[in-house]
Amino acid sequence: MTAIAAGGRPAQAASWNIPVAGRRPTNEHHLTPREDQVLGLVGLGMTNREIGGRLGIAEKTVKNTVTMVLAKLGLERRTQAVIYVTVQRMAADQMPAG
Repeated sequence: MTAIAAGGRPAQAASWNIPVAGRRPTNEHHLTPREDQVLGLVGLGMTNREIGGRLGIAEKTVKNTVTMVLAKLGLERRTQAVIYVTVQRMAADQMPAG
């Protein structure tokens, strides 16, 4: 996150189950499909309870998944994950077609 705040280029994020301008960034952090889904929903500002309801999994499972995602991305807080997803979506929107 420090590199991004300092104007550095963010690493490509996982592909979310939510369309990102028709593009699917690479998965450099080796997120599982479930982690990928949860990250995308965290990026939308959903709570663990809302994510669990949407995906049909327990709130505790969502909490554990968010913890794993944060660790894999090298983040400490959920807010950082929201920023991360937002930056990744903006970067994907700016990628040239082709």
